[in-house]
Order: sequence, then C-alpha cells, then structure tokens
Amino acid sequence: MAMSLSDYWLIDYFGGKVDLRNKKIRVLHDLSFIDDPTRILRAVRFEQRYNFQIEPKTMEFLKESVKLRMLEKVQPHRTRDDLILVLKEARPIKEIKRLEKLTGFDFIYPGLKITARTYFLLRACEKEINWFRKNYPERRALDSWVIYLISLLDSVSIKIINKISAKFGLRKGEEKRILTYKEAEKRLVCDLSKVKIKPSKLFALLEPLSYETILVLRARHKNFNLKRHIADFLEIYNGMRIFVSGRDLHGLGVLPGPSYLKIFTQVLNAKLNGRVKTKGEELALIKGLIKKRS
Repeated sequence: MAMSLSDYWLIDYFGGKVDLRNKKIRVLHDLSFIDDPTRILRAVRFEQRYNFQIEPKTMEFLKESVKLRMLEKVQPHRTRDDLILVLKEARPIKEIKRLEKLTGFDFIYPGLKITARTYFLLRACEKEINWFRKNYPERRALDSWVIYLISLLDSVSIKIINKISAKFGLRKGEEKRILTYKEAEKRLVCDLSKVKIKPSKLFALLEPLSYETILVLRARHKNFNLKRHIADFLEIYNGMRIFVSGRDLHGLGVLPGPSYLKIFTQVLNAKLNGRVKTKGEELALIKGLIKKRS
C-alpha cells in the first residue's frame, strides 16, 4: 500500500487494507518465499506479534519453500539478521514455537532440536529478564536476544557453537557470551550452590561475566543459594570500585609496577568483605601492607 502525497488517496493494488482488517498475512506472488526465504521468518514474526494468521495459499507457498529447504540456502548473514529480529520480539517464545512447527531449526544447524527442556529454559529466561529489568532499570540494557539464543543452543556442544558463530558471523562479544556460559556453567554452579561464599570470591566469579550469561545461569538452575548469591552480587557488589589510585600509591613511595595490581586487588577484596569502607581506611590498609613488605 502507498499514500499519494498530492491528494492523499490510498493506493492499494493488492488488497492490503482488506487483509489488515481481516488480520491476514499474504505474499504478493507464488515465488515470494523462493525469491527470499527470510520472508518466512518475517511472516511468522508479524503473525505472532499482531495475532494475525498466515492465509491458506500463502501457507502452501511457505510449506513448499520449507520442503525445498530454502532457508538453508540463504546467505547466512541475512538469515542471522532476521533471526535476531525474531529473538528481539517482546515475547519470542511464541515465534519460536511457530517456527519449530513450520520450519524446524535445521537452518541454524542440522539436527538442532527444540525440546521440552529448551522451552523450560526459554520460559525461565523470560522471567529472569523481567526480574532484572524491574529491579535494575538503571543498568545497561540487556541484549535479550543473546539470552534466548543461548537457550536455543543449550543442547549443543562448544564445538558446534563455534561453527554456528562462524557461519552466521556473530560478533566476538556475542560469541564470547554464549561460549562463556557453556564453558563455565558447571564450575559456577558448583561454587554458587554453596551456602556461604565470601563476597570477594563472589565478585571474582561473576564480575567478569555479562549480565546475559549471569541471567541464563540463574534461569537454568533452581538452586536457592545460587539464585540468592547472584541477586546479592547484582544488588551489592557488581561494579564495586576502590577509592585509591596509582597516584596515592606513588605518594606512599610505591614504585609503579606489578605490585600496584596486587595491592589494588587486596584493597578491593578487603572492601568487598567489609574490612574497609572509606578512602582513609583503604590508605591505612595500604600502609600496613607496605610496612609488612619492608
């Protein structure tokens, strides 16, 4: 449809207004999904977002394209862009279910299956995303689509994730967030499931991780201690910094070098564990550390 700028008449050669009124998704010609198979992802996205319905003839064309495995023949970067848009939807589980029914997910990687366990994780991630946004609105915006992609790839190996990342040209930061979850999950679960963890240890475990990785971890496991420790980290320790700087160390006669990092780490751990709170207390601690070294 188009609007004439001279007289504001609606130009509608293909009956789009009627389809909008009847909530129908319709392609313009028989080969639409053959010419551009990513239109399948768009059709599903709009259908689920607006509670429309793909009309019967269009559904026939879509299924024929799926039968010919056309989505697997598209340039992967184009597929990636439309898949990300699907995962960026407000509640993408609907779109994922519809795609599973219509196309499957072999276009991401051959044999990729979406199981009941996958849907459990997807729903748990949706809850964690909402929890984070409600409780930490001042933090950086989540890349929620990365969280949902990690969930979709939960059953595959690190080796396959590397292949998928290369195929679709994921950015280094995106790939790293997915791989970090896969590589560190078991170790993190073991540590975070303990009843007590020193704040300095909690900080060391979680501060290097992205919010996306942390939230999938929290969604994946029901352990009460794990969930509590992550909430404590986000509420109290995330982003904690010390007051003293290199200038302060230099003023105390410490020569620049590796010792700076060691001292800063000791001070930060002391602050995390509640032993120091003010800059004066930090400086007093440093003086004590220097005295021990001399």
